Amino acid sequence: MPVYEYKCKKCGEFFERIETVSEHDPAKARCPECKSKRVERRWSPVFAVTSKKS
Repeated sequence: MPVYEYKCKKCGEFFERIETVSEHDPAKARCPECKSKRVERRWSPVFAVTSKKS
């Protein structure tokens, strides 16, 4: 599953969410620190977390 990075516009906290592509909706993201919905997606290199080991 993809890992999405966000930054809270209210308190400045950086955080990550692991979501499937179908459940990804930035409008649903909330800051874990202050619970604000005022978050913006941070663009970063894409990497995925999988259950299989190479």
